[in-house]
Amino acid sequence: MLWQFGELGYEIDIDQNGRTGRKPIPWTLNYDTDQDRIDLYNVTATMIGFETKYPDTWNTNNTNLDVSGVTKRINLNGTVFDAVVVANSGITAQNVNPNFSRTGTWYEYFTNTTVNVTNTTAMISLQTRRIQSIFYTTTTRPFK
Repeated sequence: MLWQFGELGYEIDIDQNGRTGRKPIPWTLNYDTDQDRIDLYNVTATMIGFETKYPDTWNTNNTNLDVSGVTKRINLNGTVFDAVVVANSGITAQNVNPNFSRTGTWYEYFTNTTVNVTNTTAMISLQTRRIQSIFYTTTTRPFK
């Protein structure tokens, strides 16, 4: 669930002008011209689109989480669409095990690239403060 304009990185405190008081509207704060906020909006919209298109992936217990330490990993597995999200919240580059569910061609949607997975536990190197989302689908390529 997203709070008011969370998909834009809205940072106005909920208690500004009282908890239910009027808050500035994002477009009056020039959010619509801030490329970082536009990118965040597009990523959020894409992830919601994937959730809508592949509900069995997102509404399943077939998951695997490793969220301790500076590297994080989330695996969601469905019948036709799998998702792997890896992140490095550290201050140095880190290697993370993606724990892919299968070998084959995976898609890094946000960079429009493919990853040929031959070893499901081969490490991925992530730069500091980096998140990477990689998707597998048995139907069509999920590119824009």
